Amino acid sequence: MNKRNYIFLIVFVLLSLLLFSSCAKKKPDRVKDLINDLDYVDKFIQIEAAEELAELKDPRAVDPLIAILSDPNEEVRTAGVIALGKLKDPRAIIPLIQMFRDESVGVRKNAAAALQNMGFETIDPLIASLTDPDWRVQKNAAEALGKKEEPKAVVPLINTLADKDTEVRQAAVNALAMIGDPRAIKPLEQLLIVEVKLQNWDIVEDIQDALQALGQAEIYYKERE
Repeated sequence: MNKRNYIFLIVFVLLSLLLFSSCAKKKPDRVKDLINDLDYVDKFIQIEAAEELAELKDPRAVDPLIAILSDPNEEVRTAGVIALGKLKDPRAIIPLIQMFRDESVGVRKNAAAALQNMGFETIDPLIASLTDPDWRVQKNAAEALGKKEEPKAVVPLINTLADKDTEVRQAAVNALAMIGDPRAIKPLEQLLIVEVKLQNWDIVEDIQDALQALGQAEIYYKERE
C-alpha cells in the first residue's frame, strides 16, 4: 500500500468513527421518552409507559413512577404501583406503603403485592405500619408480612391481635398462620375465647384454621343458631 492510499484509509476510518459517534449521540433515549409519557393527558399512554418502564428496569424511572402514584386516575395509580413492584427499588417502599391508604381496594391490593415481591428492606417499614392509625395500612401490612413468612414479624403481629378493628385482627391471625411460628398459639387461643364471646364468627373460623395449622386441632367452636 502506497503512502497516499494509507493516508486515505486513515482518513476514511476517522470519518467513519466520527459519523458513528455522532449517530450514537443522536440515538433516541427511550427511557426519557417514556418518562415524559407518564405526564401525558391520556391515561392509556401513561399506563403503557409505566408498563414498558417496568420491563426496561432503568433506575431513572423510579422517581417519575412514584410521582404518578398521586394521579387522579385509579388505573394510572395501579400501573405505577405494579411497575414499582417490578423494579424492586428501595426508594419505592415508603410510597408503596402509603398507597395502603388509597380509596381503591385494587390499588391497595396491588401495593401489598408489590411489597411482597420486594426484598428484606421492606420488613421493618411493614412492621412499623402495623401501628399506623389507618386500619387499611395495618391490614395490608399484616397481609404482606404473612405472605413473606417473616419470623421477625411474629411478636408485632401478636401485639396486633389486640387491635380494636376486627379486619386488622383477622389479618394478623391469617398472617400468623402463614408464618407458622408456635409462639402464636397461646395468644390465638386467648383471642379465640374473646371472639367467641363477641360472636365474631368469621374471625373465629380463621383463628381455628390458624390453630389447626399450628397443630392445635382440638379446639372447635361453631356459630350458634
